[in-house]
Amino acid sequence: MCPLKMSELPTAYHLLWLGSVILMSGTLYRWYLGLEWFELVPRMRVVVVGIALTMGLLAYFVWLRYASSRLPNPPIV
Repeated sequence: MCPLKMSELPTAYHLLWLGSVILMSGTLYRWYLGLEWFELVPRMRVVVVGIALTMGLLAYFVWLRYASSRLPNPPIV
């Protein structure tokens, strides 16, 4: 997943976006911890982490699909 040479670094921008999506979906977990501290929600941390990561990645992949369908010409791989 990580580039092995410096010349491959510019082509690995998708890893940066994937990492940022995972970090941003982690904010939902922080909100949950705050609500749990105030005893407003039941304690189920593992479930919340799983849901946060799944929903974040799902939203990211849906957006990628939408953005790639709007390209004028299909990319040549």
